[in-house]
Amino acid sequence: MNPTASDFIRWCNDNSGFVSIILFVATLVVAWAGGLFKLLTAQLGYKWSINRLNWYFLRYVLGWCWLPTMISIMDFHYMLKSGGAKFYPFLMQRSTVLPEQSDLYLPIGKSAHGVIYFEQPDAWGGCQPRVKAGKTLVKMRVTDSFGGTHTGRFWLPVVTLEQARKYNPSIGTTHDEV
Repeated sequence: MNPTASDFIRWCNDNSGFVSIILFVATLVVAWAGGLFKLLTAQLGYKWSINRLNWYFLRYVLGWCWLPTMISIMDFHYMLKSGGAKFYPFLMQRSTVLPEQSDLYLPIGKSAHGVIYFEQPDAWGGCQPRVKAGKTLVKMRVTDSFGGTHTGRFWLPVVTLEQARKYNPSIGTTHDEV
């Protein structure tokens, strides 16, 4: 028996759910094959672009990266040729070596000198200070007890970590220790 068109139409009407699923799967297969063909015929390549106005550019080139003060694990000192050591007092923390330091609060009219320590976690790529002629520009901002801010800019020489550790062997290790 040869099936006729009317038999085929009757079978499709009786099994309409099955036919719907088969048509859906066939549509997915054709769409996937078309996408695969388009992917294989597309020209691959890299598109390089530099966005000069991103967050890091604004922060490290045009702006400032503000670091909070960090505790220093050891006192800053310089070893003298005679065998002694010259210790530098801290401004914001107590020294473990120097005896009898005054209060950490400065009343009106009193001044003090000392070391304030800043440390930044590892920075890579463009997230580092700009260096010009072996120096980098540093901005210090101090807030007094009345809420006023005092700002100064200083050009500081850029030194290697080994040179800085002559004054304090724990420089650069505070984030690992704390």
